[in-house]
This record gives sequence, structure tokens and C-alpha cells, in this order.
Amino acid sequence: MTSGALVLIDLQKDVLYSRPVLKALAEETKVVENCAAAAGHARDIGLRVVYVKVLRRANEADRVVNDTDLEAKLRERGKSTPMTCVEGTEGAELVDGLRVLPEDLVVVKRRRSAFNGTDLDWLLRRLGISTLVVGGVATNWGVESTLRDAYDLGYNLRVLPECCCGFNTEDHDWAVQRIFPNMSRVRSLSAFREATSADEC
Repeated sequence: MTSGALVLIDLQKDVLYSRPVLKALAEETKVVENCAAAAGHARDIGLRVVYVKVLRRANEADRVVNDTDLEAKLRERGKSTPMTCVEGTEGAELVDGLRVLPEDLVVVKRRRSAFNGTDLDWLLRRLGISTLVVGGVATNWGVESTLRDAYDLGYNLRVLPECCCGFNTEDHDWAVQRIFPNMSRVRSLSAFREATSADEC
């Protein structure tokens, strides 16, 4: 039994590489390399590593298009939100540079939060996990949504900003500086790598 887990969100090829701006930011911030380093250290100190993947069915049966300003603008231009991370496609796979070991958990989600409609909470509680160290993409989408749900579920939270990447630096910085401190402890990657247990994270 372990009391902590590293949860890495949406580190998939379509998520990181289908948008040129996000791809450039991901490469600049070295988010994949940082997440890989965090995963290696997490295993070394006995934390479970959890990869969360967003997957969509090819027949679009689970596609939800909410009535938002963004969708309205796209409709005006005769466009719609593109389908990404479709089950069975290369784009849905985790990016190169991450190692998924047999003892790691892979959780599939359909919406923003890693807890929405998934068995993540059940798995974590079954393993006796009460502290989550979180990273992934995008900072103010999948990561923030997951943190909000985890906070309401009573988990102790740590966020590694160097293991997160947003669609732009402004949104990333806003989440890290103004949102995350209200729900979690914000930790540098170097501080995390000095921890020797979940209690020290």
C-alpha cells in the first residue's frame, strides 16, 4: 500500500502536437522530459504512477458539443471542434519519452476531469492513496478540472508547474499563481525530486 500517486494528464500525441502553439510551448518548457523525470522519481520513492488518457469513440457517440461562445464562433465560420484522441489512432497514444511500466495505472476519461465518469477515485482509495502529485496538459483545462474534483473529494494535492503546459503562458501562469494555491501545494520539480516519501511531497 502506498499513500501517494503521481497523476499525469493527457500527455498524448494529439493533445501536445496537433496544435502548433501548444507543441512549441511543450518543447520550450520540456514538459514531457520533466514528467518523465517526475515519474522516475515517483517510482523510486514508492509513489504509484497514473497516466490519464482522454479517448473518443470513432463513431462520435460520446462527442458532446456544448453551447459555448467558442462553438458559436466556429459554427459561424462553418467549422467545428476537431476530433482528436480517437480510440485506436496513433494520436491517442502517449507521447514518446514516457515509460509506462506494468505497475503503472492507465485511466481513460471522456471529459476534462480525470475523475468525471472514471474509476480513478475508486482505484486510488483501494490503494490507500490520499496524496496526489499532479502534472499534465493543459494546465487550465485537464489539470485544473482534475484538481478541482480531487480537492472536493478530499485528497491532499501537490502540483508541479514544470510538469504542466498550457495553451499559452498567460493561462498557465494564472492557474499556477491564482488558482492552484487555493487547492494544493505548488512544488518545483527539484523540490519534488528531493522528497523521499509521499509525506514529504
